[in-house]
Amino acid sequence: MNDGAMRSDYIARPLPQDQVLQAFPLVQALDKRLTPQSWQRFAEASFSSRNRGDYGNIMTLQTSSGYIHALFVYWVREDLCEGRQMEVDHLVTFELPGQTKAISMALRVMEQLGREKGCEVIDICVPRSSLDGAQASRIADAFGTSGYAESAARWRKRL
Repeated sequence: MNDGAMRSDYIARPLPQDQVLQAFPLVQALDKRLTPQSWQRFAEASFSSRNRGDYGNIMTLQTSSGYIHALFVYWVREDLCEGRQMEVDHLVTFELPGQTKAISMALRVMEQLGREKGCEVIDICVPRSSLDGAQASRIADAFGTSGYAESAARWRKRL
């Protein structure tokens, strides 16, 4: 995807290295245990492996002033059942109450990226913590309006 190729209220672009720490407050909404250092290590690993995709690619939606309103990490891989698919994790958005512009735009950006990369399916993992309260209905509405359906449950055990 070309830098700034998707335009509306936001500009979609890969996270630049000089904005890693600026993105941290948004990323920390995923898990309060994250530290600036752990986020920086993850982002740096992403930059060094961007072509291999080991750590995934970090995409942002920003205002023209450079304020980050959405961020997600994606990988492209071959799936036994689904074929080529784009997997999305760590989707996080900042929106004022009652708005869904950032999440809706993020979904459009994902779809464009998926098409550009020859994917047949987009698989999005949304953390359970994002599915509580009023934000949950905004997320569900945005996903449903964009044609997404719940397809699986993901279970996790900490080791």
